[in-house]
Amino acid sequence: MAKHTFGQPRALASELASVLPSAVVGCLDLDGLEIVPGSFSDADLRASHSDILARVPAASTGEVFVYVVFEHQSTPDPSMPWRMYCYLAQVWTRLKRDDPSPGSPVVIPIVLHHGPSGDAV
Repeated sequence: MAKHTFGQPRALASELASVLPSAVVGCLDLDGLEIVPGSFSDADLRASHSDILARVPAASTGEVFVYVVFEHQSTPDPSMPWRMYCYLAQVWTRLKRDDPSPGSPVVIPIVLHHGPSGDAV
């Protein structure tokens, strides 16, 4: 459900505008957001979460990628930082494969979950 809803560029742009710091939002052209096809999550965990990668035009870097993981759990997961690190490594590997030019693309990671407010996932 989350991937279907936020797989729509306008819906994802609206969510990013509400969860990212205003200084970051001010640097992004959320109207130009594009969804990048594919998934970077572990196949064994796809029942408990989904993910979306978006390309967003940015004032200073030309473009920024935003990687969003939607967690379908209500309790904190102590392994989430490690899992996000592994997913980000896959994102960067694919982006560099697709564009081997020097430098690393900027990727902003976001985890959204339905746990109690303020709890880390």
